[in-house]
Order: sequence, then structure tokens, then C-alpha cells
Amino acid sequence: MERQAKGEYPAFMRSLAFASLLVAVCVGVTRSTATGAVSFVVQSDDRIGSFRVKKDGTLYGAARAFGKPSSLRREQQGFYCVARWSEIGLRISFYNLGGRDPCAPQYGYFGQALITGKQWRTSKGLRIGEPVHRLHALYRNTRTRGPWAWLVTRYTSADDIGYYPGLEAKQLRGWVVAFRVNYTSGGV
Repeated sequence: MERQAKGEYPAFMRSLAFASLLVAVCVGVTRSTATGAVSFVVQSDDRIGSFRVKKDGTLYGAARAFGKPSSLRREQQGFYCVARWSEIGLRISFYNLGGRDPCAPQYGYFGQALITGKQWRTSKGLRIGEPVHRLHALYRNTRTRGPWAWLVTRYTSADDIGYYPGLEAKQLRGWVVAFRVNYTSGGV
């Protein structure tokens, strides 16, 4: 048997430490690659990154685009489910009016998204954290309701809603601090 100098690890311990380091590096590369693959562009009320709100507005579609949510919580007597992706500053409310579980990936339908992560931008180039004057330079025909500027206006005849904001930007003390995407899809 080999004799060890004081403070020296046996060969198998060095191999184990190297293997652990290798696994940690691989996991880190996978996470950064997965995060790097996520698009942070909001295209009107049609797409949030690669998530197609109108084409596949389900919780399953959102999970496919952003990965597993960091949290899921049912709200308002079980009609709504709020999914959060904390790492990217995204919260999406899903609903189901037909009695199905809105937190089930195939039955939760997109209602609204709140986007607060600084990496997000609109397809016109407006970023969270930019001054409000940039918002008005890029979106000249905005309506303002409280702190929210309507960047994209839509119309629906459902439930006498009429005009509603498809995409909004929240203004606070002269800065853009959030985006909100709304879509009245009527998911059941």
C-alpha cells in the first residue's frame, strides 16, 4: 500500500473531486446554453420570446419556450393559475372557464403576462429600464391609462370589452419598468 504524505488525498479521492468539478461545469454550461437559447423579444401581443401567445397559448407552450416555471399557484377560486419564471422576470396568468385545472399544462390558457426582467425588449427596440421619452419616440400613437401606455391596441367584441391594450408599458418616475401582454383568447 502506498504511503501518503500528510495533507495529500488518495488517487481515488482526487478522481472523485475532478469528476464532481466536471459535472458542475457541464451543468453550468447547460444552464447558460438553455438560458442563452431563450428569446427576450416581445412581438406585439403575438409572441413573448418564442412563446406564441395566439397560436399555442397554453401553459404547455410557455413551459416549452421558457422551461419549467419556478412556481405555479392557483388563484381566484381555481379559475386562474399564475406561473412564474423568476430568473427571467416573467409572470403569466393562465385560465380555464370550462372547469378544467388551469395549472394543467394542456388546459391553462393565456390571459396576461407581466414582464419585468431587464433583458426584455419589444420588437421595436424598447427595453425595460429605458427612459419614457424613448417609449414615445418608438410608439407615437400611445394611449395612457394610469401608469400604463398602450403600445398595441386591439379590439374584441367578446363580453363588450371593445378596445383593449394588447401590449402595454408601465411608466414609473420617467422610466419604463414593465411590459404587460393581454390576449382575450376565450380559452375553455
